[in-house]
Amino acid sequence: VDIMAVNSYYEEQISQLSNITQKFCPDRPYLVSEFGPKGYWDENFSDWIFDSLVVERSDWSKAGFYADQWNQFIKPYQGRNLGGMAFCWRDRYEGTASCFGITDE
Repeated sequence: VDIMAVNSYYEEQISQLSNITQKFCPDRPYLVSEFGPKGYWDENFSDWIFDSLVVERSDWSKAGFYADQWNQFIKPYQGRNLGGMAFCWRDRYEGTASCFGITDE
């Protein structure tokens, strides 16, 4: 199997994924191996309070964000891509206690 897999967490990046893969590897399908809520590691795209605290989105907001990414940037490119995997760490502290989860303990 000859595919590419890409993790993508920011709308500014996942929105360009199909165009970039088409430009550089037009004959190879790609898999969005991780997508989910905004990450915290790029201050240009992340939401912060007082430049040190990550904004914790509500469960409803995160669920909507997952659905929007799927419907806008993965599903329309079926055939070019092999789908995507929504990333969820339910109870791990990463940025915040439930930053990458829709529920926590």
